[in-house]
Amino acid sequence: MNLKLPFKNINLKTITDFMFIFINFKIIIAIVAIYYYYINHPFWFYKDAVNNCYLVFYKYFNKGIINKYPTYHIETHNKIFNIKSHNVIDNNIVSFINDNYSNNINKYKYDRDFLNNIINSKENLPTIYSINSNKTPNNIIAIGIGYNSKLIIYGIEYLLYYADYLCVSTTERGKGVFKTLFNHALTQNINSKCPLFLFKKDYNPLPIKHLIKYTYHLVFDLINDKSNESFFGNLVNHINNITILSNDLLLHNNQDIMTHVYDLYLQNIRGKSIYNILSKDEFINYLNNDNIHIYIYSETYDKLINVINVICIYDTHIHNTQSNKDIYEIIFTLRNTRYESEFKHTDIIEELKNSMIMKIRSDFRDKYIITSSINGNYDLSSVKNAKKYNNSLSTCYYYLYNFNNEESGDEDVFLLYL
Repeated sequence: MNLKLPFKNINLKTITDFMFIFINFKIIIAIVAIYYYYINHPFWFYKDAVNNCYLVFYKYFNKGIINKYPTYHIETHNKIFNIKSHNVIDNNIVSFINDNYSNNINKYKYDRDFLNNIINSKENLPTIYSINSNKTPNNIIAIGIGYNSKLIIYGIEYLLYYADYLCVSTTERGKGVFKTLFNHALTQNINSKCPLFLFKKDYNPLPIKHLIKYTYHLVFDLINDKSNESFFGNLVNHINNITILSNDLLLHNNQDIMTHVYDLYLQNIRGKSIYNILSKDEFINYLNNDNIHIYIYSETYDKLINVINVICIYDTHIHNTQSNKDIYEIIFTLRNTRYESEFKHTDIIEELKNSMIMKIRSDFRDKYIITSSINGNYDLSSVKNAKKYNNSLSTCYYYLYNFNNEESGDEDVFLLYL
């Protein structure tokens, strides 16, 4: 029996058929949309990674490497410029980075020794790529420095190519130069054995999905904060337990304590979701740098050393124009979690960390000290307070090319890249 409706020649079966077709049509559209994003998003088949395309449906696909046998979107070289490879840093490269990395707030003051220290600290010697003008060969248009590295993501180790100091001349931006540099780096370094490409972007995010998002914060000036005067007495009590190491002292006179520091490093990274693991030699070589200072709080019982906290601070060779001070960065903070679990007085533990920060502030009173929210630094009081009030200096992003992932929180990340 058909139910007569007010509309002429329309019955219940007609409406049911229409609804069935409409629902299935929506499902088909959704499937087509997902497929469209799947085949067109730049992270799937090595198309241009800098693209106004968000992967809306990434959560529906398997996590991990997207294309185990990557193919390339190879771009023919522009006749206006050519691409060069370098093994060492020269003054021309130093000047280019200083001129084009600097902005109104931060002025870069790199020199050859500073950059070559970074290059030589790597187990795998980095390659420096530059795009130069054909008309004036010494005129650099863009530059990038990269090397092979291992990254552990949720317990799985991946071999990847890490690129840093990616920079395009301020006069050439927006002309596709970065795309050319990016594609060249891919063709030279990405293959079935090393299928991933990791790079960092400061300040503003790219219109693609990132792996890690973190922030930079100013370390509070505890020395000049009257509310912390009560810490001075405790600082005096703890000062004798703080060892400061840098360069020659690090390698030749403190092998025993550095073994304990390395063990503490391993203890701290094991609980992270994303980290790059260094061997002991790599770790010490990483720290064996004229620009790095290590503050170690340790206690000795029956001639046995117990390292409790480590803070590593770094002279960035960048000048902050607003404060008219040179920028020093806290690279990482290590905590002895076994000691903390045995020591129930959390106020004493917090006091030790504050004592170390106060010591650093007193030693670098005329410096502008910052810290990132990754590498164990999230536990510093300055970072906690800044996050509480949503107050940060800047935001940075890591992007992992050819990898489907969800964003990781900064507390779950420990990356030692300079």
